Amino acid sequence: MPWSWAEQRLEDSHNYWLATVRQEGRPHVMIVWGLWHGGVFYFSTGSRSRKASNLESNTHCVIGTEQAHEAVIVEGAAEKVCDVE
Repeated sequence: MPWSWAEQRLEDSHNYWLATVRQEGRPHVMIVWGLWHGGVFYFSTGSRSRKASNLESNTHCVIGTEQAHEAVIVEGAAEKVCDVE
């Protein structure tokens, strides 16, 4: 499939599966609201959430779109863009 096909599905999704890794190596998967914009995935989470804790110790993560019959899976590393408390 061309990247444009995948990017269209990433842009059309509202819910994404986010997989992170706990410090001891066990996986954690959670559905999150997010936004794919300009080739970057954005989402928010509480600073004390399991996702935030996992990403603090290991930035590697995976996202997947909400539609399983046309799934797009993207691997990458998370970066904190701002703190809002």
